[in-house]
Parts: sequence; structure tokens; C-alpha cells
Amino acid sequence: MRIGALLWVTVVGVTAALQANGLVPNLPRLEPFAWAFSLVVIGVDNAGSLVVRRWEDNRAILSRKIETALMALLIGLVKGKKELRFEELGANVYTVSWLDKTLQRSDEARRLKRIKRFRPGYPQQSGIRWTPRTGTVGQCWSERREVHWTGHNLAKRHAGTSFSEEEFLNIRKDTRQGFTREEFQSIVGKYSEILAVPIWHPQKDGKMLGVLTIDRAYKQSDDVFVPMLAKSGESAAATASVVARNLISSDDSV
Repeated sequence: MRIGALLWVTVVGVTAALQANGLVPNLPRLEPFAWAFSLVVIGVDNAGSLVVRRWEDNRAILSRKIETALMALLIGLVKGKKELRFEELGANVYTVSWLDKTLQRSDEARRLKRIKRFRPGYPQQSGIRWTPRTGTVGQCWSERREVHWTGHNLAKRHAGTSFSEEEFLNIRKDTRQGFTREEFQSIVGKYSEILAVPIWHPQKDGKMLGVLTIDRAYKQSDDVFVPMLAKSGESAAATASVVARNLISSDDSV
């Protein structure tokens, strides 16, 4: 709207200058029309700014609430468990992208957008575009159930490996998890295990809002790896319920 207003002011200013220099004929009705249209532009711009500001405030509040819930989840997981370290854990919330919701695309065609990532340590995010066919996140979404994936041995074997397309295709399909070669290379050495649970709508039975994941970073060690997240489903599901209520509350307030 502000770009449009700037263009409008430019057009009016140039036209007035041309009239003043006699380069274009005077248009008596131009001035009242210009004033009326300018007031409309100003009013719409201000109303739009208020709506956008309210939306941004609601998103910021939602982000803080979800981050608090994810942080509490991870703190609860490491209590009394020497095998788990807080800085090696991460938690994420994925929901359907706004565009896919608006277009009412089927579950198979939808993309899952990460709306919150809480990680006190490493690794950095992978930048993967998640779909119902991609990774543990996609499997949880498409199968509508809790999924636990262990990839420590896979990471130990392939971390830092650069695959040719032929080498990549020789890897078992279920191991590739729907990733492209580039995506697989970027993620294969990062995680030892991942737990994904559905985020269910609190009032509508069977409606899934997204996916909550807990992941454990891969760490090179000679110690025997012991999976620890498989028994965390109840804690993750409880946090997913908190996240769901916040998501619904945020949507209702916009």
C-alpha cells in the first residue's frame, strides 16, 4: 500500500507540475478527485498497518509460548538421565504452510513448515523443505502416528560422505526416507535419533495440526550408543497438546 501511495503521489505531483508549466491542459476535476483518492489510500494503509501489527504481535506471543513449552520438555527429559545432555537435544514444531491451507491442498500435496525451533546447542538447521514423503517428520504426518527413528550407526558410517547419484540410489529406499541426494548428505551426519509425535486439534477428533519432534544430535564417541527418546512419547504428546491449544488460540485471535 505504501509503494502504491508513493506512486500515486508521484503521478499527481508530475501532473501538477506539467499543468503549471502549460505542458498539459488543466483538469478542474483532478484536484478534488486526487484529494479523495489520497484520503482513501491513507485510510486503507493505516487500517492495513493496524492489522499487520496485530498479526505480528500475536505471532510473537505464540512463538514465545511454544518456545517455553519446548524448553520445558527438554529440561524434563534430561532430569535424572546422564546419557542425555541438554545441549545435544532439540525440539521443533511443524505445521502446514499458510499457502497450502488457503488452497486446501490434500495432505499428500502439502508442505510442512517449521514454525519454531528450540535448540540450545548444535547442529545448525538443515534447510530442508519437509513434505509428507520426507523423513521422520513426513512419516509421522502421513501415517498419523508417533514415529521413533534411530540413525546413530547411519551417521557414524556416512557423516561427511559425498555421494554420487549412483551411490545414493544404491542405499536402501527406506534409509533414504524420501530425501534427495543433496538433502540426504546435509542431514545424514547430524542426528542419532528423532522422535516425532502428531499435534492433534484439541476440539476436533482426528484433525492433525502438525508435528512435534525431539531430536538428539549425533556425537562421535567410542561408547555404546543407547537410544533414549523412544520412551519419551507421553512427554512429547503432552507438550504437543499445549502447542495445539496455543495454535488454536492464536488463530482465533487474528
